[in-house]
Amino acid sequence: MVQLRIEQQFGKTHLDIKPPELKISIRSPQLQLQSTEPELQIRQQEGRLQIDQYPSRASLGYRNTKDRMKDYAQAGQRAVLEGTARRAREGNQMMKIEQGGNAIAAIAKQSTYKPPKGLKIAAITPPSIQYQSGKLDMNVVRGKVDGTLHWGTVEGQHNWGTVRGYMAQHPSIRFYTTGSVVDRQL
Repeated sequence: MVQLRIEQQFGKTHLDIKPPELKISIRSPQLQLQSTEPELQIRQQEGRLQIDQYPSRASLGYRNTKDRMKDYAQAGQRAVLEGTARRAREGNQMMKIEQGGNAIAAIAKQSTYKPPKGLKIAAITPPSIQYQSGKLDMNVVRGKVDGTLHWGTVEGQHNWGTVRGYMAQHPSIRFYTTGSVVDRQL
């Protein structure tokens, strides 16, 4: 018996692929800063404070020699005027002795009688205070910032990829027969 045989070989393709390449080289930018600090210069002249306590002390009775001499002179003049007035009054009383009364006893009584001293409450004169402010000078020296920039770079190299295809195995079909057409069994 004759047999028909078929052998088939499929085709095979093969691809050689070289992928694309991108090489990037990056240099970062650099910023160099140089700064000068600001400066504040302050100069101040001292203020002047003057406190004169003489008015306060004078109101308590503590005075300098010149003022005391003036006070003594005024007190002496007042005493002279009062003494003159008293002598005139006593003279008038003595002139009227004939009108009766004991003028000498009355004058003696007035001379020995002194009025009681009183207590005087008064405000003290405040001290004299003067202030002269000092002068303030300010000088500002501005700071500054100097910068130098070195630009960065980006460099790239591109290599194209490739794709190459070829037949690794070609397709084929083979037909053949096996066995014989003649029957030998008889």
